[in-house]
Amino acid sequence: DADIMGFQEVGIGGNIEYSHCGKWSKRRGYKADYLSFVPRMKLLHQGIFARILDFFYMVNCFVFTYFGDFLYAIFDIYILKMLLLPIFIVSITPILTYFLIGTSTFVKERVGYEIVPLRVINKASVNYIEKGGKKIMVVNVHLSPDGLKGEGKRLKEIYSLLTFIGDRENVIVMGDFNAEPDSSIYKIMEDVGFRSAMKEKYGKEKYTFPRHKPNMTLDYIWVRGNQLKVKKVKRIGTKGASDHYGLYAVISLAGQLTEVLE
Repeated sequence: DADIMGFQEVGIGGNIEYSHCGKWSKRRGYKADYLSFVPRMKLLHQGIFARILDFFYMVNCFVFTYFGDFLYAIFDIYILKMLLLPIFIVSITPILTYFLIGTSTFVKERVGYEIVPLRVINKASVNYIEKGGKKIMVVNVHLSPDGLKGEGKRLKEIYSLLTFIGDRENVIVMGDFNAEPDSSIYKIMEDVGFRSAMKEKYGKEKYTFPRHKPNMTLDYIWVRGNQLKVKKVKRIGTKGASDHYGLYAVISLAGQLTEVLE
């Protein structure tokens, strides 16, 4: 029942409404949006192409639901990973899976929506909600992975996002930043006035990845604006639900509470 929920690396087939719980979101009163990491032509949402993506989406769901722990365990063993990775890379599986990945946001009582291009193949969704007659901008973002190799991509993405946000107050930015607290991305966010909800509440970050033996912090809920106060924040989720911990926060604005789940 959070006011806004943001997810990263979620799967979707060709039928957008089917693939991200269209019936569930309507029944619970949410507006739902989806941004595929790789831009899709309209053709992929039609006819046989949509059916192919839907089929492959269901295959992915089946495999990772019933064999996810097994696959994760195998790829956690270095020798087996080196033996199996070439087979995995040359197969068509990762290519098609790449087309299934994106971000999704569920919002109650949305008063506005925008899409922000971060790079050619990455976008952020921006939803606006109102509390106490004041508008809050809520951004769901997934910055590029690949460790140090992806730093240049992440810097370009965060600069694009911050340029769009400008000097606005009452802003919440949530998501998987693929950047730790000692990174340049983290410092940039602090330099432009954002506060990490977890750090503000507890004085330090908590590990969010990997879920089974966390030793890194990659996921954040950031707030900016003197009127936004972090009332509560915690890690959520089980190992079976995601390879990351999720974050849940209660943030107040002018005495009105906003629940955010990332």
